Amino acid sequence: MSKGILFSQPMYAAVVSGTKTMTRRLIKPQPKYKYFVDFIADYGIIAHHGDTPDERQRLKPRYPPGESVYLKEPFWHEYTIEADYYEHGKTFYKYDGDKISGKWKNPMFMPERFARNFIEIVSVKAEKLQNISDSDCEAEGIVPEWQNGFVIGWRNKADGITYEKRQQAFAALINSIKKGAWERNEWYWAYSFKLIK
Repeated sequence: MSKGILFSQPMYAAVVSGTKTMTRRLIKPQPKYKYFVDFIADYGIIAHHGDTPDERQRLKPRYPPGESVYLKEPFWHEYTIEADYYEHGKTFYKYDGDKISGKWKNPMFMPERFARNFIEIVSVKAEKLQNISDSDCEAEGIVPEWQNGFVIGWRNKADGITYEKRQQAFAALINSIKKGAWERNEWYWAYSFKLIK
């Protein structure tokens, strides 16, 4: 059974369109140490500040490389008394603009069987939020604003404002998801992924 992952509606659309190929998720609990050993298969990432066991901390990301993860979204499954709930009926999706007579199901609890899209985790690294590179900002869905054939700034999919730098657009995006996140500058998992369905 696959794990699921949540995105806001604009970010969900960016993932499905292929303009977003990276996501950051807060590391919980935060690492005690600041130096990292790259991801080790089936083990995780080591945070350390020395070579002895008590100077090392194992951090295991929720989504390891190679894992298939389904995208959660608000949905509604309509079925009849005669129909088998899992095999029959019709599923509606809020992000498609579908109209329903009931209340949308919370995407947090969306089962895999109703998922339409899947991603595969390609790589994972741990880094402080403000250390994001220009290329990672673009992988996170930050796009250029063009005028007369020239890039005049950068936009995120959440607020539509044009920013001078990629990091400014990303900071506004992450703060719209988690207030004050950019200023706190905590450690995050940075997952690179590809759309597979």
